[in-house]
Amino acid sequence: MNDRRVLMRRFIAYLVDWYVGSLAVAFPIALFSQKLFGKSTVLNLIKFPEPYGVIAGFLSIICGLFYFVVVPVWIWKGQTLGKHILHLKIVRNNNADINIQTIVIREVLVIMLFEEGMYSISAILQQIFTLLTHIQVVKTVVTIFWVITIVSSLLVVFSKNAQSLHDRIAHTKVIRV
Repeated sequence: MNDRRVLMRRFIAYLVDWYVGSLAVAFPIALFSQKLFGKSTVLNLIKFPEPYGVIAGFLSIICGLFYFVVVPVWIWKGQTLGKHILHLKIVRNNNADINIQTIVIREVLVIMLFEEGMYSISAILQQIFTLLTHIQVVKTVVTIFWVITIVSSLLVVFSKNAQSLHDRIAHTKVIRV
């Protein structure tokens, strides 16, 4: 897997998924923004009047979960749109298909919660946390999560088996199909 062409495919697939996933996550927020502010460009949930920020945030999370969990588990087995286009697939380390438990560990528990830089849904989770608790997520925590993201990316590039942190924790790998 650690061949340059496959790594480039994986990177391009990531960019596609980051973009499409960001659009999916932003869609409900943009709709609420248009209704509340007359423009769809107010995307910071903290600026929304109560309870609309929390509602829009939860709808965004549902859209993100659909794209990053439902699609690879039930629509394109092991693939998001980016992986589907670039002929890559997430499988378990024993080459078996992923299941809901595996993808939840990989995508939700590790990527969305700790690899802050991977997807925009992480920012939505932080904003919802702030809206519900009135506690601002400190920059130190965000910085730590970005460091985790960078370490995870470096693992893909420099490790023999090209497994990121989320792959190692979820016991998955990305293969070419």
